[in-house]
Amino acid sequence: MSIGMKKIVAMLLALLMVFAVVACVNQDEESSDTDATETTTVADDAKDDEGNDDDKTPTPDGGDDNQTPTPDGGDDNQGGDDNQGGDNNQGGDEPAPAPVPVPKAFDLIKGGKAQFVLVSKNDHCDAYAEELAAALSEKTDVLFVTKEKPSSGEKAIYIGNDPKSVLGSKVSDLTYNGYVLYEMNGHIYAMGHTTDTIKAAGNALLEAITPDTCTAENGKLTVTLPGSLISMKNPESYPYRDAKLLGESLSKYVIVLPANYTVYDRFVADELIAKIGADTGYKLEYIKDSKMSAAEYRIVIGKTNYEYSTTIYENVQKDGYLIQNQDKYVYIAFDNYLVSGETPEVIVELYRANANTVNAAKTFDYSSYLFERSEGTNLRLMSNNVTVILDALSYEQANDIEYTDRLEILSQVYLKYLPDFVGLQEMQQGKIYESEGYFFDELMARVGHKYDLLGQHNRMTAILYQKDVWKLEASGQGQFNGMHPWYWGLFSRIDDPSVKVIVMDVHYAGESAKFNPNDKNADGPAEYEGLTNGQVINRIYKDLEAQYAGVPIFIMGDLNSKYSDGNFNATIKDTTLNSASKLVRDEHGNPAWGDHYTAESLNHGMFANPIDHILIPTDKAEALAYRFLNEGLLRISSGHRPIMADIKISPVSSGAGNGMDWGNGVAPGN
Repeated sequence: MSIGMKKIVAMLLALLMVFAVVACVNQDEESSDTDATETTTVADDAKDDEGNDDDKTPTPDGGDDNQTPTPDGGDDNQGGDDNQGGDNNQGGDEPAPAPVPVPKAFDLIKGGKAQFVLVSKNDHCDAYAEELAAALSEKTDVLFVTKEKPSSGEKAIYIGNDPKSVLGSKVSDLTYNGYVLYEMNGHIYAMGHTTDTIKAAGNALLEAITPDTCTAENGKLTVTLPGSLISMKNPESYPYRDAKLLGESLSKYVIVLPANYTVYDRFVADELIAKIGADTGYKLEYIKDSKMSAAEYRIVIGKTNYEYSTTIYENVQKDGYLIQNQDKYVYIAFDNYLVSGETPEVIVELYRANANTVNAAKTFDYSSYLFERSEGTNLRLMSNNVTVILDALSYEQANDIEYTDRLEILSQVYLKYLPDFVGLQEMQQGKIYESEGYFFDELMARVGHKYDLLGQHNRMTAILYQKDVWKLEASGQGQFNGMHPWYWGLFSRIDDPSVKVIVMDVHYAGESAKFNPNDKNADGPAEYEGLTNGQVINRIYKDLEAQYAGVPIFIMGDLNSKYSDGNFNATIKDTTLNSASKLVRDEHGNPAWGDHYTAESLNHGMFANPIDHILIPTDKAEALAYRFLNEGLLRISSGHRPIMADIKISPVSSGAGNGMDWGNGVAPGN
């Protein structure tokens, strides 16, 4: 063959190779798993100097406990980086994803064995990591486990937030409501800025397990997931991406808190971060006033060391808030929890209107701020277990909240909703033991102008009742064991003594607990021996029903029992009692409990199946409305949330034979 012919053949072969490469790339692009409503960026699978050693693989919160966590991490070092909060790259149009090679497929399961362990060092994600591991195991019949960190040689799926601390510039385009699955050094990172987006990333792995990705050899499962799964997915657009405040994009702002910020300050900051993120896609950071930042625009919350903080707090009114700007800084000042909850909404309204100046103030009148009762209501009941149990879906440091702060939050909620009766449980926990009666004294100092209390300092269950509406006529008490007592009270209305109710407040020890009269902490007759908690209260209920014929009896409290459990069913056996959460339906006919859970039950996966109850005698009363109160700072005021029911009592059954209209059930002067 001549030299010229050899050159021509070589050129043809080169062209064929180019066409083959183009065809392969097109085929890969057509088969990649993208959503028409999402912008998908395939993560770079190039190796990085970060985490080369298995023992040093960065964890979702940065791999080191001293790494800077995200704003919901609660670490004092948070936001200390001068570059945080003022990233100019966040503003403007979202950059188009650069075309990069699709990562190779990977084996999630091989030969019947999981190829990854699930890891989360961030408390927010621990519960979900366990939930995902359980879901993977259930779907595949292959055991997946969670660990604090992988052993040498193990591959991990990291479940966590703050992806930039781990993956750096590789995820700089991740927006607030987006998520990323990234592969690095054989490990996979399922990450996002929020709990919901972290779950979306983890669930993407779970949902990718389909018949098409599963094979079996010798009866052993192999699951091979496509490389296209390793990607970043952001919403296509945000409604207020171009919103401005004081003439500048919100991406240029940083939030500033006092060095010793309060739970109120923290709550406002987190609400702002969430609302701005959902509106714009920008992930704002916060710093403390003792830290430096390159950001020119700041939202300053609380009593910081900035000079204007003193000025604005001197001018804020009692039970009010004040929001003003001085040059490029926006200052937020507030007097208490109830008003602090409205300040993020004000900021939202301002930036949605592209405000160039800020000047907003409001003072609250509690008498007009009461939560309106359902039409026909003549009795409102609330039950609240006030113990602190870490809520995996909110703040990491819930257990560190001072009792004075928690009492302030709870007492303001009681005054806002103004129930006739509040059943309280677990009032002596942690710091409470340092001073007997601390909870009672501090609580009554806040609500004593409205309420009186049926209870004792050395017990953990008590009933608050509106003292200008109800008069206590008789009462009784008992105790299952050390921390699980009960109370009941017979009450008559002050404006019509013929109207009577009996309210019981209980806290059960658990399904297996039985009454033991020989227990030094037990309080009750020997005839209760061997009875479960539910059986004891059922007997007391029937005794009271016989003694006070026609008077409606309500039971509320922490039954530590779901609808299908023994204690719940033992309590209502051979009675007309039922839980208000089951009796009330929404406009679609669904049960009213909706997303009712407690942090305590949340960690066991018991969503929408409450263990706190308000039991109503359906032959003497009607449940008009039921609410699970999860607003604002209630997320960290307790491991449980208050539950509330609006009730209509039959006039005949209650003894109110005149059929009087009780209106909202609020005494004059409230």
